[in-house]
Amino acid sequence: MDNVFHMDISQSQVFEEVSSLVRSAIDGYNVCIFAYGQTGSRKTDTMEGSSSDPGVNQRTLQFLYEETKNSSWQYNIEASMFEIYNETIRDLLNPDTPADKLEVKMKPEGGLYVPGLVTVPVRSLAEINKIVETGRQNRSTAATSMNERSSRSHCLLCVSVVGVNLLTGSKTFGRLNLVDLAGSERVSKSHADGASLK
Repeated sequence: MDNVFHMDISQSQVFEEVSSLVRSAIDGYNVCIFAYGQTGSRKTDTMEGSSSDPGVNQRTLQFLYEETKNSSWQYNIEASMFEIYNETIRDLLNPDTPADKLEVKMKPEGGLYVPGLVTVPVRSLAEINKIVETGRQNRSTAATSMNERSSRSHCLLCVSVVGVNLLTGSKTFGRLNLVDLAGSERVSKSHADGASLK
């Protein structure tokens, strides 16, 4: 683990810890940030937050949007959001996509992607809020003995940042994966059964 956060740490303090990683995606690096812990340890709250106190996901998109404005570089930022639930990929920005249509593939030039996943441009703060809220509403949850609304899936916000230097024509391509893992606790603690156990 790179960091273990105490329960009383603020959303802004958490983002301050990861902002340099987010910044490196603008510079053309691939970055992955995982939130790991048992149910009730505030992983989902850390990543999603609320409208009044945004988490890592929304703060990341806002940071990228602000940092790429007014530059000698032109940036194109796109985001997709999906969950892996019972070993099935579900598009959180278009939940009507049949689950059997989505699977991880390898690009010919290298790297992984999910064909058919809805990808949306990040061009304004309003679009950022819509992406995060749509994903939050479509996520799979269930009650366990540890949490009455537990996220039962791994949730991924995937952001691509393509930059073009307007003076030299040189390009950068960075990818940022923000992952809220499902709870890591033992079944004896969560008392999950049926679909939740699976």
